Amino acid sequence: GRDSMVQYEDDNVREARRRLPEKLYNDRVFRIKRALVLTKRQQILPKKQWTNYEEDKSHLEPYLKGTYLSCKCITLNKHLLYFQ
Repeated sequence: GRDSMVQYEDDNVREARRRLPEKLYNDRVFRIKRALVLTKRQQILPKKQWTNYEEDKSHLEPYLKGTYLSCKCITLNKHLLYFQ
């Protein structure tokens, strides 16, 4: 999926990846390894294996939303505790 190529990584992205179900995580690792092998061999993925844009879903987004919300709540709680 398009999330496999996310270059920017912070604590929220790492946490979202940690929360991925095992199948989604393994699928992501497979796509990255396949891309690296093809790049090293200077080959292009056969067109029949390409993902259509309509089929390319963001597998990380639901988990990112949860981590950002969690981090905001934790940060807010830390601030509230500090000012009590």
